[in-house]
Amino acid sequence: MAQDAAEHGHHGPDLETYYKVFGALIVLTLITIGVGQVTFLPGSITLALTLIISTVKATLVCRFFMLLGYSDKFYSFILLLSLIFLGLMLLLTAVDWSTRSEVNPDLEDYHTAIVETALHG
Repeated sequence: MAQDAAEHGHHGPDLETYYKVFGALIVLTLITIGVGQVTFLPGSITLALTLIISTVKATLVCRFFMLLGYSDKFYSFILLLSLIFLGLMLLLTAVDWSTRSEVNPDLEDYHTAIVETALHG
């Protein structure tokens, strides 16, 4: 088994790269926590920063720990396609959420209260 791995060569990052990526993930997690603790930023900016940092962290995990940066491009394509479908589903949900008060006007105050709570804590 070890001989098969030696014959095919090493396909992936070395141990030092894993440690660097792990360190970057720890630092980005601490930054995310710090951004969440900041109270003078509007909720929408806090949310945007948190999502950007989370996207960077997810990219690092997929590229190095899931080895997508070192494998066939087909797997990256499948991941990208899945993310596109996820985005489409979230978009359709957001459209439904924003037009819900047109169907039932009694829900408008309820939606406003939820959005205000989410954005301003």
